[in-house]
Amino acid sequence: MPSTPAPKSTITLSTAFLLTGAATALLGATLPVMLKQWQLTDTTGGSLLLLAWGGSTCGALLYRGNLRRAAAAGLLLTALSMLALAAINRSAALPFFALYGLGLGISMTAITLLSSQATASETARRTMMMRLNLLWSVGACIAPTLATHALTHTRTGGLFIAMGLVFCAAAIAVSFSGPGAKTTPTTDDTSRLKIAPFALYAMSFLAVGVESAIGGWLTTYAGRTAHTELITISATSAFWLGLLLSRALHSLPATRWLHSAPTLIAHAAIATAATATLLAAPHSAAFLPSALLAGFGLGPLYPRVLAMVVGAYKPRAVFIVAGVGSAALPWLTGTVSHAAGSLGAGLLVPSIAAATLLLLMLVTSSSSGTQPSA
Repeated sequence: MPSTPAPKSTITLSTAFLLTGAATALLGATLPVMLKQWQLTDTTGGSLLLLAWGGSTCGALLYRGNLRRAAAAGLLLTALSMLALAAINRSAALPFFALYGLGLGISMTAITLLSSQATASETARRTMMMRLNLLWSVGACIAPTLATHALTHTRTGGLFIAMGLVFCAAAIAVSFSGPGAKTTPTTDDTSRLKIAPFALYAMSFLAVGVESAIGGWLTTYAGRTAHTELITISATSAFWLGLLLSRALHSLPATRWLHSAPTLIAHAAIATAATATLLAAPHSAAFLPSALLAGFGLGPLYPRVLAMVVGAYKPRAVFIVAGVGSAALPWLTGTVSHAAGSLGAGLLVPSIAAATLLLLMLVTSSSSGTQPSA
């Protein structure tokens, strides 16, 4: 029987996971500044995101042994990468973006598994995954606004130094927060899934890939579509806020009835429609509401799939597949944008991916005769 973590340990891990959300959103929030400051093309900007989230994918492979020590090591690696990015020029920056993501991948994977091992049932695991990702969304929601205000007083170097010091403190806190479980396979005590692993992994790839592509490029897109500074600042925060609100809603015990296949399919439909609206009407008053709804639609999808996979299959695989999606789609967005001369064209990549996710969920639900969430 898994043991429940001590309250102090739980608070420390939860705070650390919140910080990983902030660090993830930080790259998207600072991307327009880095593109201008270093005179980079969208292809190179996409490559920076590819390196960061490709490193995160590798992090899902490299965690080993004591999960708490792995989480602390990942946080420290991210901290050192932030401090390095504050001190170097663009020619030396590329490897540190990879290390930045690598540290996040190790820490997020270790904290997720450490938390999942404290739950004995799939129902508890689903709730835990949603709440953990809710905290991640809090960090992601706060980061763009904080970054924008910070950059009015300092350059990106000063911002990365401040975040690096915060991550150093988090690494120390996690390392002293208590003993950590070793990596062990989890077992599922409630369900026998009828959904093929391929479908679940494809959902992970698409859900996380769309989330990363929109979160990484939305601030840049808002700035280029002649929006006011306030809307440009608010666009990515609105997206992460939507993610936060939907995960908060799905984490409540009274809303477990939302964990049904039709509800999750509806979320995928909302994300698809909202993403399409961002592209079709970039200058309209619907821009911020669409950003909010895109996040709201995507919010519960990956945590649901993650809870199922951790309970029934090898969890390492879903972390890797999701990481590949988070790296590939932002990179492809930047590549298409540069080739077409339009970031709107580039954002067709996550829009098409969202539609593909919706189609996959519809086909899976009808063919398996079971719920994608149970």
